[in-house]
Amino acid sequence: MGQRTAAGLALGLLLTPALLLPAAAAPSAVAATSGGCDPAAPVLIDVPSAALAQVDGAAANTRATGKGVVVAVVDSGVDQGNPHLRDAVLPGRSFIEGDKDPRGWTDGYGHGTAIAGVVAGRQVPNSALVGLAPEAKILPVRVFVATQPGPQVTAEDLPRLDRIAAGIRWAAQQGADVINVSISAPKADAGLTSAVAYARQRGSLVVASGGNRVDQGATTTTERLPDGPRYPAALPGVLGVTAADGRGEIGTDSVHGRHIDVVGPGSSVLAPFFGGDCVLAADVPSTSFATGFVSAAAALLSERFPDESPDELAQRLTETATLAVTGARTDAAGWGLIRPTAALALVRSEPQPTAAPAAELVSVTEVQGVSLVTAEVGAADPRQDARDAAVLWLLAGAAGVGLFLVLGLLVRGSPLSRTGRP
Repeated sequence: MGQRTAAGLALGLLLTPALLLPAAAAPSAVAATSGGCDPAAPVLIDVPSAALAQVDGAAANTRATGKGVVVAVVDSGVDQGNPHLRDAVLPGRSFIEGDKDPRGWTDGYGHGTAIAGVVAGRQVPNSALVGLAPEAKILPVRVFVATQPGPQVTAEDLPRLDRIAAGIRWAAQQGADVINVSISAPKADAGLTSAVAYARQRGSLVVASGGNRVDQGATTTTERLPDGPRYPAALPGVLGVTAADGRGEIGTDSVHGRHIDVVGPGSSVLAPFFGGDCVLAADVPSTSFATGFVSAAAALLSERFPDESPDELAQRLTETATLAVTGARTDAAGWGLIRPTAALALVRSEPQPTAAPAAELVSVTEVQGVSLVTAEVGAADPRQDARDAAVLWLLAGAAGVGLFLVLGLLVRGSPLSRTGRP
């Protein structure tokens, strides 16, 4: 394979119209443009991922790599033959009726493969591509073939809530530590709600996309979807993710709402693309890839803190995100951009009811009252040392006065006090 730098490579994330069933779900597109990423001419890219650098992946990997952790990717399947994923992908399952590969190792759309690479891509010669959790294992769960009908794609092959729910439930039954769902829908049903609750009960953290503003739900490529809850991100216990651009800013390209908990990098993402590499979302941030980064961060935490519950792992990410210090949660950015290294360094203390993020999270993700405290999180009070010193001086002064009075009493009661001078 040849090499190509990231300059000039782009991949359109705005979707073409799709005829979806009511309440159908919508991942971001992975269709190549003339700027590069040609499936017929795969390349390897030796320029590091700007998105990975945004969350300081190299520093995080000095603390954890995701070893021993399983991340399920509920998506379009995962191409196990991609050089970055050959050693990463477990036998999974396809929920597509009549699929010739029941293991979920087929991905003619490319979306699931890209997400898997963001999470756990292995580094190979002549490529700078590597996942944030490069030793995690990927469990592929294929729940759709494509996002619009075509010559070999029927309506039954499109994203459906019942199949997404079945995929989440199956992944939890297999013991997945993290379940990535880079899919969003305008409403949930009983099956999806039940599947997410089941996964949480089994100890799986579900991480889901908060939704892109222009989606398959649009009737034209320029129609912009309104703000409001998207599912499964808005369900209790799910970590909802939105996307930041290369400057770390949240624009109007993602759906805003109370279902947004954290931000992940969603622009200029170096990821596997069919047989090679591609820089995805070069122009418009994608919540799909941002969700992959957050799932990878959760995998690092799962390795480092294997006894913590899904809610505790989620809270590590929310309480160390960039806006958690000030408590300035917003419907656009949640608690802010994730900081995996800070989340890994977080020291757990006894529950503190005054922890602002934890109180807010109860209504968003139903995280139980757990307080996380570390010197890396929370602004230091520059007056605290002075106050501590003043208290110590007051205590010392009080002790000195008490000692003086005691000595005075002893002296007056001694033989010397009665006879005066010796």
